[in-house]
Amino acid sequence: MRSSGATAATQTNPGFINVTFNQNVDTCAYLVTTGLDNYNDGMANARPAGVPRNSLQGPGYADLDLRWSHDFYLVRAKKDKGPMATLGIDAFDVLNHVNYPSDVGVQTSPFFGRPVSAQPGRRLQLSFRFRF
Repeated sequence: MRSSGATAATQTNPGFINVTFNQNVDTCAYLVTTGLDNYNDGMANARPAGVPRNSLQGPGYADLDLRWSHDFYLVRAKKDKGPMATLGIDAFDVLNHVNYPSDVGVQTSPFFGRPVSAQPGRRLQLSFRFRF
């Protein structure tokens, strides 16, 4: 489970520019297991004695997402009800910060307590919308 504190700020200029800042800061809890079949039940997912579930905290998660869009009115006289095209660009993880989804919690693993994968880096997305 993740405990999160998210902040968002939006600046809107009607018909011109919409910019949204979104920043999330999370910590990811993970489970410690022995990697052995301590209880002879055929499963190697037993926790060490006295260790509660999800007791370790992984590295923090932080990203900054931006969106810019512009509305183009195709009939100037009917700005509210006429056809409109919207062009936008989204940028995800603008700071290109490395985020790890979780750490290895198996005590017998050589990777114990270290991440073995990462979330995708910076991504850009173009969008076009036509409303009539």
